[in-house]
Amino acid sequence: MTKGKDNKKHFFIYKPIKKITNFIDVITINFTAILVFIMLIIVLLQIITRFLGVSFSWTEELSRYLLIWIGVLSASAALKRGAHAGVDFFITLFPKRYRNLIVIFNAIIMIFFLFYFINVGWESAIKANRITSTALELKMFWPKVAIPVGGILMIINLIYLVIDNLDRFIFDRNGGM
Repeated sequence: MTKGKDNKKHFFIYKPIKKITNFIDVITINFTAILVFIMLIIVLLQIITRFLGVSFSWTEELSRYLLIWIGVLSASAALKRGAHAGVDFFITLFPKRYRNLIVIFNAIIMIFFLFYFINVGWESAIKANRITSTALELKMFWPKVAIPVGGILMIINLIYLVIDNLDRFIFDRNGGM
């Protein structure tokens, strides 16, 4: 346990993991924004060319694959912020101090699920490496590898949430809970 600049005690691992997850979060959000922009351009191109009577078959396929990546990367960023849909009614029945423990318990369960999710996603991506897409002739590995990548990013954010909530519980900081 260490004291930070803000004169609050934290676990020794709290600040490094927060820095790492914040760095990953910035990269993830910026990369997702770039993908959204590319997808916007591709969909606009698709709309304009269809209006002109010409159609590119690759635009729909590429926008679909970009949407997969956007979805998993956004899910990871949302998880860190607690923006995923959930039922808070049960949690609000407990005193504020113990809500952190419930969040920790839920995060640990999610981590175990995500290990399975990553494993199945990786196996699917490896199998899909032999398949190419119709219009782009892209190895299907690339759209499918989004699942394990998103799962890994979610686990990193869940580890941060466990440490953050454990830190809040032990040092009795329950702001916002």
